[in-house]
Amino acid sequence: MKQIGIGLLGFGRIGKIHFRNIMHYFSNAKMVAVADPQVACCRFYSEIQQRVFFEQ
Repeated sequence: MKQIGIGLLGFGRIGKIHFRNIMHYFSNAKMVAVADPQVACCRFYSEIQQRVFFEQ
């Protein structure tokens, strides 16, 4: 099955729930990006997924 790249806009409480559900129920999903105005939320994502974090 072809892998699908997904980006999340918002990684607060609900965003984290969506993230967990996507990663659990869709084996072909790969989270490729997260955007959130709260820098701490993006840092949290980058730490748990071992991804690069950019702050602007």
